[in-house]
Amino acid sequence: MENSNINHEKRSKNDVSFLVRIVFRRNTSFQGVVHWLDNNKKRSFRSSLELVALMQEAMSEIGIPETDYTLRSWKKDQFYQNTEQDEVNIINAANTKS
Repeated sequence: MENSNINHEKRSKNDVSFLVRIVFRRNTSFQGVVHWLDNNKKRSFRSSLELVALMQEAMSEIGIPETDYTLRSWKKDQFYQNTEQDEVNIINAANTKS
């Protein structure tokens, strides 16, 4: 596959390009092949979680920080003090779609 459609001029040194091919969708997840275009490496993945892990590994390999955001946690902290209200909003939104 040619990478001629990728505009390299507008990319910064921290950009990473992947081509993801979903082959199957089973067990509420994806299975397929991810192609790391910048290093011409391919790996198959068996789940969405494994796909994300492969992408994170590629990014850490070139020096991009693993995360620059905070994931939800079981610990209560000031960042998620509105968790109860978030839950109510999600439930209300789901009920209005029914």
